[in-house]
Amino acid sequence: WPCVCDTWDFIKVDTLTVKTADGPKVYRFAVIGDPCLNEQQLDVPFVQPFDGRTTTLRRDAPEVRCESGQLIGATRTDHGFIAISMFFDAPSEEEEDRGVWQPGRVVQRGGHVFQDDVEYSDMCADRASNGYNSGMGEIFRRVA
Repeated sequence: WPCVCDTWDFIKVDTLTVKTADGPKVYRFAVIGDPCLNEQQLDVPFVQPFDGRTTTLRRDAPEVRCESGQLIGATRTDHGFIAISMFFDAPSEEEEDRGVWQPGRVVQRGGHVFQDDVEYSDMCADRASNGYNSGMGEIFRRVA
């Protein structure tokens, strides 16, 4: 669940036009910015909230490699962001009132099964007040 909180803060949505046998199709993707636009940040020390040690992104995230100011191996969207996942919308039927929030509750609507991220709001606020000490933590937050 902690990843939900990080997605709110750092992941946006952009389009990616894909060439198909039927012609170009536009899809929506979850994206982050390119950490290589400011490569020197990979060497800035920070304290890992999990164990209290000082480290850098270059040390703890060696797969984040840059060349000429761009992330190596990344798929870029139509506007140059880093695509990390295809984005799927929940069905657009009217939202029903489900009463008290229950993080992790599975919702079935319109033939789709999903979880509603808003139900994690209180947990995300608590996590933020504790220094993002769980989930993807500081590494993702700094890369994104």
